[in-house]
This record gives sequence, structure tokens and C-alpha cells, in this order.
Amino acid sequence: LVNVSGAAVMKSAHNVDGAQKFLAYLVSERAQKLMAQNHISYEYPLRPGVASDPINKPFDQLKPPALTIQQLGDDSQAGKLLRQAGLL
Repeated sequence: LVNVSGAAVMKSAHNVDGAQKFLAYLVSERAQKLMAQNHISYEYPLRPGVASDPINKPFDQLKPPALTIQQLGDDSQAGKLLRQAGLL
């Protein structure tokens, strides 16, 4: 299974400038190396030139299941919980 990580600044953020700086850090060479090469998250790096952790298969060798969004199911309950928690 291939799971995509993402990050964004929420509309309701109290510190937009700080959040944008944090996002910029996450895609910096330093952070990408930390996440990709130090057994922290086993992420595939987004930044060109940053090598993946050797434990990870090369990205082009992954064989994700052929699933459609419809097959994954209805996520409306997850959205409801996120709204109740004030995250959306």
C-alpha cells in the first residue's frame, strides 16, 4: 500500500507565518534527509537529490494495489469527526 503524506496551512491557523515557515522547513534538504535517511518515518523524499532510506524499495518497484476512491469507502464519518474536533 502506498500512503501519501501531506501538509498544509489551515484556514483557521493562528500563526500562518509560523506554519508556512514550518512547511518550508519540511521540504528543506535538511528535513528531507532527516525523514528519509534516519529511520524516523521511512518516507520517500520529495526533494530531488535526497536519497531514500536503503530499507525502502525503490519507488519505481512498488506495486500498489489497484484501488479506486470508491473502493476505499465513504470517509464522511472521518470528516465529521475532524469538524467536531475543530480541525476542519
